[in-house]
Order: sequence, then C-alpha cells, then structure tokens
Amino acid sequence: MIKAVRDMVIVEVKYRDQEGKIFIPDNAKQYNGEFWGEVVSVGPDNKKGLKAGDKIMFVRHEGHPIEYEDTKYLAVKDRWIEGRIE
Repeated sequence: MIKAVRDMVIVEVKYRDQEGKIFIPDNAKQYNGEFWGEVVSVGPDNKKGLKAGDKIMFVRHEGHPIEYEDTKYLAVKDRWIEGRIE
C-alpha cells in the first residue's frame, strides 16, 4: 500500500468519458475537461479534512506521477486541491 507524507495527497486520477452526448477519445481525456480523482492516501499534515475515498478536483498539470503495482497515481499537495465532489 502506498502512503502519503507531510501535506501530500495520493490520488488515483480519473478522466471524464463524455462531454454531454459526445464521447471523448482516450488520448484526449487527459487534456480536456476537469482533472479529478479519488483519494487513496492522505498525509498527516493535511489541512482540508480529506480522507481515502473522497473524490476531488485539483489543479491541472500539478503533482508528481507515481506508478505503483501497475497503477498510476499522482502525489499532489493539499493546496492544489480545488474542491471535493459530493
């Protein structure tokens, strides 16, 4: 299991599959629409009250890519998180 440190949040990145009735091709998903993901781990210095399983929106092009056990994650600082999806 991967664990976050300090104020970092480990996120499994998700992409939107369609915009209205138009399906977005796989190679365009990472460049269009909102950048969001599901929280996997939260560091102890997190000030936003996040927990594993939360769905969040975060600043595009921020974060450090991590590949762990054939899954791709991003390590983002909590200040780069723009909102929680409920």
